[in-house]
Amino acid sequence: MNSKIALPLVGLGAVLIGAAGLQILSDATVPATSGAGGLREPAATEVVAHARSLARQAGPAAHLPRFSLSHVFPDLADAPADWRGWQPEQITVAPHAGLRLTFTREQAQQTERTMTWVGRIPELPGASLVGIASERAWDAILVVPGAGEFAFHVENGRVSVTESAPGEERCANDEEKAVTAAMTAEYSAPAAGRYVPRMTPGVAEVLAAATDGPWMVDVLLLYDATAVTVARTLATDVEAYMEARGRGMIETANVFFRNSGVENFVWRFAGAAQVPAFARDGKFLTDLNAMTPGGALYSWIRDARYRYGADQMMLLTGEAEAPGGRAATRYQDGSHRDQANEADWAVAVMNVRAGSFTFTHELAHNWGCYHDRGNFFGTNLPTPDSDGYWCYGLRFVDNLGGVTGTIMAYADYKLPYFSNPDLTVRVTSTMQGRAGAEIDVGTFALGYTETHPKAANNARVLRDHAAWMAGLADEIAAAPEIVEQPVATSVEAGQTLALRVAARGGGLYYQWKRNGVAVAGGTTANFSKTAATADAGDYTVEVSNRRGAIVSSVAAVNVTAASAPAPSTPATPSPPPASSGGGGGGGGGATSVCFAGLVAVALLVRRRFSD
Repeated sequence: MNSKIALPLVGLGAVLIGAAGLQILSDATVPATSGAGGLREPAATEVVAHARSLARQAGPAAHLPRFSLSHVFPDLADAPADWRGWQPEQITVAPHAGLRLTFTREQAQQTERTMTWVGRIPELPGASLVGIASERAWDAILVVPGAGEFAFHVENGRVSVTESAPGEERCANDEEKAVTAAMTAEYSAPAAGRYVPRMTPGVAEVLAAATDGPWMVDVLLLYDATAVTVARTLATDVEAYMEARGRGMIETANVFFRNSGVENFVWRFAGAAQVPAFARDGKFLTDLNAMTPGGALYSWIRDARYRYGADQMMLLTGEAEAPGGRAATRYQDGSHRDQANEADWAVAVMNVRAGSFTFTHELAHNWGCYHDRGNFFGTNLPTPDSDGYWCYGLRFVDNLGGVTGTIMAYADYKLPYFSNPDLTVRVTSTMQGRAGAEIDVGTFALGYTETHPKAANNARVLRDHAAWMAGLADEIAAAPEIVEQPVATSVEAGQTLALRVAARGGGLYYQWKRNGVAVAGGTTANFSKTAATADAGDYTVEVSNRRGAIVSSVAAVNVTAASAPAPSTPATPSPPPASSGGGGGGGGGATSVCFAGLVAVALLVRRRFSD
């Protein structure tokens, strides 16, 4: 029997949200009085008014002003010489003037170039602080249940802050609403089971049985030139910032999984890479199509998947029109409507300004997780009850009329949980940004069991598909195989030496070798250079990918000395023309007679040979 786990959410004092979510207030915005740190707790009305004003000015995903280090991290006077060595037991952060949240270290993990710090607040379930330290910078993501999300970038003693409001992030930007609107009539009263996952017989049982683990699902963070432009406003080292951003969102998502009772897999950072330039029109759907079969980035994406061993991919863009993203969505049984090469559909795109909720939400679509039942495909496009599926998020209306939801739901207030009928949560007015004394607005289950008419259990979908998702990169990354061996050749010095090999497999690397020693520049299937006598020898090529390596047969190359140039033949001067006059005339007549005699002899000889 499943046990309910109660998760009370305590009050946050002046942490209140307006239309755009939790905001940071600078000292200039809210006057401070003397006291600890020179800060006071602003009145609730001040916080709400400022939040709504900033929302109108900057939009739902805003870069807020830079702050001094001590303003945001009041217990940290100076920046460490190397941020990777800063691993305190507790970190105190001030999301706005007068409020301090202290996180206790839950785990710390060292990688080759970074250190990850994860902290929680025992009295506030769901809240988390994830810090990614490199030598010269520290990036962190702060999540407060039901309110907002902050991304901090600390560099050169200053703190840059990006705030996102999870409740306003959607899977389609405004320019795509026409597409969604055109489908409204068709989805307004769908037949039972239509436009929902078609379960292949037996697949669910097989997937549900594969719950061993923990499995590692590798996620590759991609970004385009527009995202680079945004990153340069925050950080001096764009590549390091993108790596920290990716690691931070992945580790925050792992906190969400643990919150939700999903513990048989974790996401793992596979790397970060900039995609080539491609034609864009400002729509997430266009960007997503570019990544999938037939798209402008498809070949590059496949090669990157092989090279990095990525099971899933997220592309960040600097799209300014919308804070959300888009993703390829699978069915509940894990399949996609295009059955070939399932890994090709494990992709998503999002605004670089959006937060970990969007990151997690979009990539969870790849697993088969759907929105809440009231927003199956898009806003106000419902799916029927009792359709036999449980792949939905959950949203609910509290006793004061507030709309709250889990990660996959469309709701004003987001909880850092996936739908799970085994969890309950107590919602308060404070966590929803309501002014006044804190009010308990109800305790709610975070999902419904699979047999319930409104079944909602994203946690099960995630657990069921963990083993399958962890193997997506291996699914299409065949070991290299040589199908055409290089051929021995002989060439003169100074001419072109050309060798080639034909191989198949995913993400192939090539390295040509002469007498066992790597040849400079010999890293493609077709190798060529201007031959010199020193190039003679036995050539092989090693073809490799992350699944293995294979060496070709030997192709002997013989380089001969260049042939001596043929001697030139002097040109024979043309005889002077014969005289046209008769009779005497001196030398002209004699020359004509001699020439005629030579012609006669030549004709005689030719006739004899021809006879």
